[in-house]
Amino acid sequence: MCDVSVREMGNTHNWTVQCVLMVNMFAEKIFVFLWFWFAVVAVFTLMNMIYWLYVTFSQSESRAFVKKYLEYNNIEAFGPDIDVFIRDSMCKDGVTILRLMSDNCGDFGVAEIVKQLWKVHIRSGITEPHIK
Repeated sequence: MCDVSVREMGNTHNWTVQCVLMVNMFAEKIFVFLWFWFAVVAVFTLMNMIYWLYVTFSQSESRAFVKKYLEYNNIEAFGPDIDVFIRDSMCKDGVTILRLMSDNCGDFGVAEIVKQLWKVHIRSGITEPHIK
């Protein structure tokens, strides 16, 4: 509260009023905007986390992802072969790393990495190769 003295024709009136600074009103608008912005960012972050949990732990998503890159290299692999490849050679973290690389670096490098991993997997003798 602000105490203000006002003179009127020989009299002085003391008034107590609420102080409002324009800077405070401007700062309040900025903080309200930031609060809503952080709420929107939190919602998108939650949606992204749910998406990554799904693609990380979904066997069908992992199989489709790896199969896509094997097909880029003209390597024909069937469902059980890909499942063994993912389970024994790459694991879930390997597929996740390849997915991150695909999102950030592009498909060509990831396709070459998957091809080399497949060759190592075939040399281990677990799966027979099927080449088109």
